[in-house]
Amino acid sequence: MSSTIITREGTTVTVKLCVRLDLASSPEVREEIEPYLKDAQNLIFDFTDSDFISSAGLRLLLYAGKKVLSRDGNVRLIHVNETVMNTLKLVNFTEVFDVEDNP
Repeated sequence: MSSTIITREGTTVTVKLCVRLDLASSPEVREEIEPYLKDAQNLIFDFTDSDFISSAGLRLLLYAGKKVLSRDGNVRLIHVNETVMNTLKLVNFTEVFDVEDNP
């Protein structure tokens, strides 16, 4: 099973994470999204089906974010649960990325 579902609408790429974003899954996710990072102006990570993020997952977000933000793009993290939100706040990623918690 793929660890992501990736959709593109123009220059907006949405990455729906279907796994916990950790040391085991991050390399596969990076490989899957890499081709989309070349020209993405807007990058959305959807955490609806992902309930955990480790330091490896944080590094992946930072890597992808730097590519998009270097082109004056935008990175959004949506449907973030409380556990992931607490981790993002702890490392100040909420200051770098637009983050929306679970409705």
